[in-house]
Amino acid sequence: DFLLLVVKKLLRSNSSRVKVILMSATIETKMFSQYFCVPIGDRLEPAPVVTVGTMHHQVSEYFADDLVSRLGEV
Repeated sequence: DFLLLVVKKLLRSNSSRVKVILMSATIETKMFSQYFCVPIGDRLEPAPVVTVGTMHHQVSEYFADDLVSRLGEV
């Protein structure tokens, strides 16, 4: 929470070229967009949100015992 406050204050200072990128599979985008609102004219607009599509990848699990037995076969 403290780090988010520091980042928000940095964005409000004269650091206009600073960008914040938050990545999460479960982030509440509306809440963060409103928290990091952007001053435009005389009002605050929610920060822009960029959504990237997802792809599922096959996951293989290997355990130490499996590796030992496989190394013995080499």
